[in-house]
Amino acid sequence: MEDGFEIIKRLREYSCPADFFKERLPEYVAKTGDQYIQVRRAFHELMGYEAGIHAGVYKEKLFGVHLMSLINALRELERQGKVQRRSQGVWIWKDGGENE
Repeated sequence: MEDGFEIIKRLREYSCPADFFKERLPEYVAKTGDQYIQVRRAFHELMGYEAGIHAGVYKEKLFGVHLMSLINALRELERQGKVQRRSQGVWIWKDGGENE
C-alpha cells in the first residue's frame, strides 16, 4: 500500500472520494485474500494507515476523507452485485457482478 502523501495525490484525481474506494477495493480484497471486508480496518489500510493491534483506535476521518465515503462506495458496489452487506461494519465481496 502507498504512504499518506501518495494517497493524498491519488485522492485529488477523483471528483468524489467514493470513486477512489470503488477502484481500490478489488485490489484490497485480492491483497488480503479475505472475502469479508471490515469497514474500519479496510478504511485505515486503504488510506495508508496501520490496522489491527497496531492501529490503536480506528479513526473515522483521515486526510479529510470520512469513513462514509467508503460506505457509499460499498453501497454502490452492492447495487452492482459485487458486494453484500453482512452486518453493520462487515461486507462480503462476491466474485463477479452484473458488470463483469
